[in-house]
Amino acid sequence: MRNLQRLLLAAIVVACVPAAVAPMAARAYPAQHYFDKVFVENLTDKCAWITVYEASAFTPWSIVNSNAENRPQWLKPHTTHGFYFYQSAEVKVRAEVKQHADCTGATIIDTYDIRKNPTMANHTLHAGLFPNGNRYNLWFK
Repeated sequence: MRNLQRLLLAAIVVACVPAAVAPMAARAYPAQHYFDKVFVENLTDKCAWITVYEASAFTPWSIVNSNAENRPQWLKPHTTHGFYFYQSAEVKVRAEVKQHADCTGATIIDTYDIRKNPTMANHTLHAGLFPNGNRYNLWFK
């Protein structure tokens, strides 16, 4: 009799625990994605290949590559492009400046800037590629 009671109790526990542990569909929390955006502005007369990287305390630097709009791409003179990235502990924007405005020629400079603890959720950063005499610098504004 005692074994039957234990067996019955075990069956009740097994039947009730998954319902208590697993959330019901009606009460499930919606997935939340925290994105930040960085606008990169090319204020030069040269074309530049722009790459945005992200990192955290738990992940190494990786290229932001979530879709076609966020992949590394050419930024023509005097244009701006926005890149979305997952909220992270650090963001790096890199510009490889080409010799000519039509994105041809050798890379004349490779420059970058890093922002640590860049933002809170859904915030926008601004970075600019600036001429500086014979050189070009990329800075967060």
